[in-house]
Amino acid sequence: MRTFEVNGNLEDEDNFDNFLNIVSIVMGIFSNAFGNDVMSKIDLYIDNATEKSGYTPITTVVLKKYIIIKLGIEDFSDVEKIIYQFSHELCHYVFYSIKGLNKSKADIEEENICSAMSLIIINKLYPSKKDEWLKYVNSLTNENYKNGGKIAINCNWDINVLKDEIYKLCNNKSIY
Repeated sequence: MRTFEVNGNLEDEDNFDNFLNIVSIVMGIFSNAFGNDVMSKIDLYIDNATEKSGYTPITTVVLKKYIIIKLGIEDFSDVEKIIYQFSHELCHYVFYSIKGLNKSKADIEEENICSAMSLIIINKLYPSKKDEWLKYVNSLTNENYKNGGKIAINCNWDINVLKDEIYKLCNNKSIY
C-alpha cells in the first residue's frame, strides 16, 4: 500500500524527475532510520508551490487524517535546496507520526531539530557542502532554526543520534 504521493501536476515542471528522485532518496533515508511503521503511519502528500500559494515550505495536517508537505522549490535542478527543505519538513512528519496528528504546533526545539536534520541529510548526501549549509544555518537570525547547526554537531552528524533526541523530546524530555 502506498502511503505517500507527489503531486502529479508537477510532472510538467522542468527537472521533475530530479525532484522525484531526490524526494525518494530522502524518504528512503528516513525509512531506514525511523522504520516503515513511523514513515508510513500517516498518509503523506508532497507538493511544491510554484507561485502565490502561501507560506512555504510547510507541513500541514488536513482533516486530521493526512499530511501535506508543500515545498518552495523554484528550480527542480537545485538538489541541495530540495534535500534541505524536504528533510526539514519530513522531520516534522516524523514528530506527527510519533506524537499523533493532534500534537501541538512545532515549538523552538522541534524546529531546531528539524533544522539539524536538514544539515545531517545534506552531510550524508553531499558532505562537501556541509560547511556551506552549516554557515547558512548559523547565520539565521530566527531562534526557531539557527541552533540546528549546534544540534547537528552535538549529534556528530549522525541521523541515529538525532533520532534518539527526537524520541526523547517526544517523551517530554527537553534536549536543551
